[in-house]
Amino acid sequence: MRCVRPGGWLYDVETLAAPWVRGGPTDPLRRLTLPELTDEIARTGFDAVECTYHIRDRVMVKARRPSAPVRRPPQQTDTQQDDPGG
Repeated sequence: MRCVRPGGWLYDVETLAAPWVRGGPTDPLRRLTLPELTDEIARTGFDAVECTYHIRDRVMVKARRPSAPVRRPPQQTDTQQDDPGG
């Protein structure tokens, strides 16, 4: 997901499927269960996925986009360094 910067948080407010509702993943307009929702968020590359609010069928889930790796300049080896004596 590109709309959340590296290290940024995603907050998602959802209405979950009722426990007694039956339906398959290919059914139209099917709501997800909490485990399915958190799995889908994690599958898109977010980590630290957690449910921060849950009452009846309403949830708020937050997840963090991993930080961008720190780019460091390449290290010079002894043979690449300038010889100060000469």
